[in-house]
Amino acid sequence: MHYSGKQMKKFSASCIAGGLSAVAWRFLMLGGLLSTALLSTALLSTALLSTALLSTAPLAADVVAGTSWLDPEVGLPRALQQRQPILVLLESPADVDPALHLDQMIKTPSMARLLEKVVLVRVVWKSDADGGWDWPAEPNPDDAEPADAQHRWSRQRVQQLLSTSLGTPSATTVVGVLDQFGRQRAKHEGKKLSASALKKVLRNASRESIVLSRKWDAATKLLDRATLVLGKDDTASCCRLLSQVAELALPAASPPAQRRLELLGIVEKRWREAMAKAKQLEQKKRLGEAASALEKVLRDYPHAPWEKQTRTEIGRVWRRIQGPGGGL
Repeated sequence: MHYSGKQMKKFSASCIAGGLSAVAWRFLMLGGLLSTALLSTALLSTALLSTALLSTAPLAADVVAGTSWLDPEVGLPRALQQRQPILVLLESPADVDPALHLDQMIKTPSMARLLEKVVLVRVVWKSDADGGWDWPAEPNPDDAEPADAQHRWSRQRVQQLLSTSLGTPSATTVVGVLDQFGRQRAKHEGKKLSASALKKVLRNASRESIVLSRKWDAATKLLDRATLVLGKDDTASCCRLLSQVAELALPAASPPAQRRLELLGIVEKRWREAMAKAKQLEQKKRLGEAASALEKVLRDYPHAPWEKQTRTEIGRVWRRIQGPGGGL
């Protein structure tokens, strides 16, 4: 039951003038219970709001804490395995400001969220006896996590990739962004890097990684089919599938490109064997059979570089057939 303000005043006046009646007592008790309920609700809402605010603060801290620098021997293969871009810091003790600035920048919640799908790699140069700069001592492989130990790269491979992409050790600190295959996408030397510029580069690199990942998956499916048809001695279909993989234009260092080269090497061996058999027929002066064998090779191995050589051999054999002393 709800009471208006006018009714409340009436009951209050009645209580003061003539004592409290039973109805008045019930009214006051009901009003007190209602006030208590409203107060409890307000306190509960305040408590829930406080809990929500407190729960969100550690979340941001966890995101920031999730950003950690890795040695290149671990970070570079991890980026390739996870198909993620790489933020690289090549730090010189003679030029510490850019590194300190970057460390502070990546701790901001917005940057930390952006870095969730980026691998962070850091190298701190050491001074050498000649006053120059060199690579630090190689980290102990036993200190790596078990999941990383299997895919760990050698120091020589790491040096070659980073030297090609970002340069050799120097007195200037370098901040770079690479794609998952180690190709340079941005390079910043010496000066402090702005947050907006870094975010833009990382977003572009992340989008590119998505595209490369889709190409990777498409190439893998084509290579699986190529392997299957090669097992059935269908070299023509295998060559066409391998050509489709090449059209995806994945970097030569990518696993699909490496796998394509392996399959192509197997097919090339068979092509050379078929060409050698045709040559033997020609040497035995069985020119008609040699020409037929070469035409079959042309059909069975439709790979542009091989086709050119096969057509050249076919033309030469036919000229012998049509020339003096020739014949099938």
